[in-house]
Amino acid sequence: ARDREIPSCHAPSRSHGRTRRSQGASDRSITLRIRKRRTGSLCLAGAAPSDACRRERQVGVSLSSARDPIPMPAGTSKLLACAGLSVALLFRERARRVLLCWLEDGMRELAWRRLPRKIIFIRHGEAQHNLEGCAILQEDNPNRKPDNLSELTPRGREQARAAGHRLRRLLGGGGTVSAVVSPFERTQQTLYALQQNLGDVRVRRVHVDPRVREQEFGNFQVAEDMPRHKQTAEEVGRFYYRRPTGESGADVYDRAASFWDSLLGGSFDVQDLFRRRRAGPDDALLVVTHGLTMRLLLMRYFNWSPQTFDAVYNPGNCDFWVLVKDEARRAYRLEPADCSPPCTPWATRQVRVVRHAGAGLEAQDYTLVDYLALPQPRTSHLEPALQSLVPGHGHHLNPSRLASPEEREAFIKEQLAKVEPIEGKVHSIDWWCGKISEEGVGLRMDKSLPMRRTVSARRERAARCEGW
Repeated sequence: ARDREIPSCHAPSRSHGRTRRSQGASDRSITLRIRKRRTGSLCLAGAAPSDACRRERQVGVSLSSARDPIPMPAGTSKLLACAGLSVALLFRERARRVLLCWLEDGMRELAWRRLPRKIIFIRHGEAQHNLEGCAILQEDNPNRKPDNLSELTPRGREQARAAGHRLRRLLGGGGTVSAVVSPFERTQQTLYALQQNLGDVRVRRVHVDPRVREQEFGNFQVAEDMPRHKQTAEEVGRFYYRRPTGESGADVYDRAASFWDSLLGGSFDVQDLFRRRRAGPDDALLVVTHGLTMRLLLMRYFNWSPQTFDAVYNPGNCDFWVLVKDEARRAYRLEPADCSPPCTPWATRQVRVVRHAGAGLEAQDYTLVDYLALPQPRTSHLEPALQSLVPGHGHHLNPSRLASPEEREAFIKEQLAKVEPIEGKVHSIDWWCGKISEEGVGLRMDKSLPMRRTVSARRERAARCEGW
């Protein structure tokens, strides 16, 4: 090898095979020691010889032969290529999935932000069919009216105006709301009456939606058949029983599910699907509907069982239930303090408590009050249930016929004061009161089943997050 020192300040041009001085270099002399080897490569002085040079000196092979690939068994290159392609596709598929998850979550976040801050379900005011045992709907009444044309009474109009005052206070005296209303006459009159006292609360839009109408009980009712229908509904279950030419609760549930799909999808009108959306959400969405429909709407959203639906009473006239946004969970939760009256929807369930009595077991009838206060699944929580029992069955616990929200609130507090907690060892609670066999009860209450453990744990976590 031959070493040569070239001062950078006297560097000749590239055309003569020498290094040109770069623009902006300092005037001081920078010496580059270039070592030229037989391989024709240039390296900085002091650098370790390359593996190719070392191999050339040892075995005397040319540089070109040292760069030839090492021989591999037949088919190895294909295997390596397939492995490399698989790794590339794996990372590509994983990256694609991550990107799609980000996009999907971003779209959900955007849709969640567009939803109203509160959803307020309001039952209509007192109507003509609420008087005299629905006499106006009976077939033999000369002054009969179909259910969809039943109007508010003077008392019902006053209830609606009072509800307008309560809603204005709930919304802080201002803001923007949208409204969804049943096409029945009594619900539309309720909306018009409560708007008279909303003050500065602006109703941006009103949408009439037949999916939140009342359950269809038949075109007209025959007075002689009413007791039979009531008894049969108690045997079959209110959720499943269908009157002739009418609907069952399950039919209304399907309508409620479709309504929630439209609400959470951000549009009730199909013509709005491709229009530009508003920048911000409404302060509230008012849903003016009917008592049974309100129960089924909450049943759909909170995954109530048919037994829980049967346990919940209708709200009173112009009472409302309020759902508020839970930003951490991206879900709505029931807020009892904002409801009217300010409590959890009233629900009771008849049960039988089985205790140890000597060498055997003894069953006693009780009524479990404030049933919705139990976490889901409610039949899995024995200890909290034993603290909310009133002895006996057949109590008159329906507050919906009372005149005002204040009276209904006082009635609920009075019933809660009658609770007699059960102390001591209890064998079990028969939640079905003999309607299903002992073997069936054993299967339903078997906590060793993986499905029940998984569902119970998931619902317990959800109930703790919901707070009710």
